Amino acid sequence: CFSCHAEKRGQFVWEHEPATDNCANCHSSHGSNHADMLVQKAPFLCQNCHSSQGHPAIAYDRPCINNRSESMLLGRSCMNCHGQIHGSNHPSGSTLQR
Repeated sequence: CFSCHAEKRGQFVWEHEPATDNCANCHSSHGSNHADMLVQKAPFLCQNCHSSQGHPAIAYDRPCINNRSESMLLGRSCMNCHGQIHGSNHPSGSTLQR
């Protein structure tokens, strides 16, 4: 995978363990009907490992960047805010946010 996707390889200050373990934990190398060749659509893929205790598995309506909550309700769900899924070098990046 890393011969073409070198930017996804760590070492990152903050690492997302499934991404460092095996790309196939989340991606299908043979293609997928989901964005980024994911094996399952988010948020369902994320919820295979992450419980909904931190964020309920319902429409999440807490203000975030620029007090815009609707960005958490649509589209890529978890990855609307947690965009650095493969890892982050940002000092406050433990939540893998943008």
